[in-house]
Order: sequence, then structure tokens, then C-alpha cells
Amino acid sequence: MIKYQHEGRDYTATGYRIPKQGEYYFSSWGEISQYLVGSIRTVRLVLEPVPVEHTFGKVVYAEGERRLVEIGEYYLERGVESNWLGYANGRTIFSFTILEPVRFINE
Repeated sequence: MIKYQHEGRDYTATGYRIPKQGEYYFSSWGEISQYLVGSIRTVRLVLEPVPVEHTFGKVVYAEGERRLVEIGEYYLERGVESNWLGYANGRTIFSFTILEPVRFINE
């Protein structure tokens, strides 16, 4: 697996093809860019962002999109010195990074 890093974010290569809207690709000038409609029509190395993971208790969560939180979703609350896990009992009025549980830690 080939990994790239750009602006503090990790990416993995998924193959060579024409990128679709919203996908990341390796540009001809050596930077990682996000494809916008009509910007290129040539085959490029398409990249996928590696989700950032956080561990709370014995559960590992992956970061998802940033948006308003729906009832029953987990979200990341960022503090000055640490981050913590939030759970939505109702709809929020602020945007948060959504967290998806991905695995348990067995010890």
C-alpha cells in the first residue's frame, strides 16, 4: 500500500483513472488536489483519505464528515488540552466531526 501525506493528512493510493467529483488525486506538479467538475480529463493517481482514529474507553472511532449531529450519533468535541466523545440525545445547533465506531480493543 502506497501512502502519501499532505497538510497533516494521510492518503492511500487506490489506482490510476480519471478522478470523480470530490475525489483526491496526485497532480502533475506533485501536489494532492481535490477534483472539481471539468478541471481535468486525464488519468491520474486517485487517492483516498485515511480516516483519523480516536480511542475512547475500549472503542476506536474514525472521523467522518463535519456537520450537524443527528439523534443517536457520536461526535468529537475538541478541547484546548484534550478531545472527548459526545453523544447526541437531540439535534445540535453547531457542527461537529461525526465519529463512527470501527472496532473494539480486546485486552
